[in-house]
Amino acid sequence: MKINFELMTEFLKRQRFEQKKVQSDIAKEIGVSVTTYRNYENNPKTIDLETGIKINQALNCNIFEFFLDSMLQNATKHQE
Repeated sequence: MKINFELMTEFLKRQRFEQKKVQSDIAKEIGVSVTTYRNYENNPKTIDLETGIKINQALNCNIFEFFLDSMLQNATKHQE
């Protein structure tokens, strides 16, 4: 299954907004610059597993949701 990175970007932003955090909050929590975090949020292809785990801990969400939500949506589209 293919990962829809646009959905992952939306997921990251939605989780951050729900936590009432700004990009600089997450960047500080995971130990990167704001520019680096902004790049992760806008281009999640660049996130490695270790960074993904840190982001998920900072956003208090499930690492599997991070990828599976996108993959399930994409799989549903292919079945129609």
